[in-house]
Amino acid sequence: MSQLPEDHKVELELFKKQVANHQLTIIKDEGTHRHLRFKCPDTNNQYFDIITWPGSLCYNGDMGTYVFSRLTDMFEFFRGGHDRYQISYSYWAEKLQAIDKRSGISKFSPRIFKENIKDRFDSWAESLRDGDYSSSEKEKLIANVWQQVEDEILYYADDNEYVAQQAAYEFTHSAHPNLFQDFYEYDCTEYTYHFLWCCWALRWGIALYDDAKGLTNG
Repeated sequence: MSQLPEDHKVELELFKKQVANHQLTIIKDEGTHRHLRFKCPDTNNQYFDIITWPGSLCYNGDMGTYVFSRLTDMFEFFRGGHDRYQISYSYWAEKLQAIDKRSGISKFSPRIFKENIKDRFDSWAESLRDGDYSSSEKEKLIANVWQQVEDEILYYADDNEYVAQQAAYEFTHSAHPNLFQDFYEYDCTEYTYHFLWCCWALRWGIALYDDAKGLTNG
């Protein structure tokens, strides 16, 4: 889950527009004890707070609440380099101590589920030995199995995680009765929009704070 799909890249651009008029209010700034508020004047829409104490940082706002712990000064952990939004989301997620109860950090992705099904199917198709089938027989078998995969698995991908995964586990074909028996090894999740928004907000907000303090970011 380290790469952002195209739709999330669009959401990142939306985030930049949503915070474009946010202003920083420093409520507390005493070493690693900080309370910063970022909001657009006269509205609480998409506002957020960043609160730190030694060893911890709390993000809280419209997009949820997340608490991280890694370094004594957590701003050092979240500061970015030249590319502000080049973020290791998986590494940041490992440092979470508390996760928003409504949005979490990950969710089942029908898109990734379909990609993983196709990847597993392609691996099986490539493993077929030419000596066992003629070229035409091999192509016909692959097409036949794939049609069954579409009908019995991919058809249910958008229902919900349980239904989709169960369809994969129960799939059977005479050419390979247990084609997706080990499908549990595949990660079919993606980061929630709220967690991504939190990550972007931390990187953006700390950079704004550093600018206000005359600090070099990166």
